[in-house]
Order: sequence, then structure tokens, then C-alpha cells
Amino acid sequence: MSTFSDDPILVIKFDDYSNLKQFQTLVDRVPYMMQRTRIDKALTMASDVMGASLRGYTKLAIVMTDGRQTRDPDAINLRVASRGLFDQVN
Repeated sequence: MSTFSDDPILVIKFDDYSNLKQFQTLVDRVPYMMQRTRIDKALTMASDVMGASLRGYTKLAIVMTDGRQTRDPDAINLRVASRGLFDQVN
């Protein structure tokens, strides 16, 4: 699980918990970064993390955001940024 603003930060790795209660506790502690919303960078990082994960397990990405992609000159279209995730689950 990651949190993001200008740059994504990997906050919870899947092997950081051993049961649902631990996972929920960790999720509740994820800081909310009340700044910008670079969804493209979060999607790219999620794709990298999934690509490094073990094969043979179901892969799932859930994106929660406070709004729209910040329009920076280097921002990547979200369809393009999410392609790596779609390629891994299909």
C-alpha cells in the first residue's frame, strides 16, 4: 500500500502483516498527504511493486484518491500510466 502526493511512498508491503486485523491497523495509520495528486506516479509505482511480487498469486490494485490528477507538465495520461497494471493482471 502506498500513499502519494508529488511522489508515491510505499507504506505497507504485503508481507508486513500476517492477518486482517494487523493489515487494518496499518491502513488506519497511513498518513493523508494533503497536497498534490500525482495519480500517474502512484500507478507506475504500483506496477513496479506488482511486477516484483510472487507469481501465481492474485494481483489487485485499489486506487483511492482525493480528486483529480494534478496537471503538471511531466504528468502522464492515466490510461498510459495504468497500462503496466493491466498488462500484469491480464
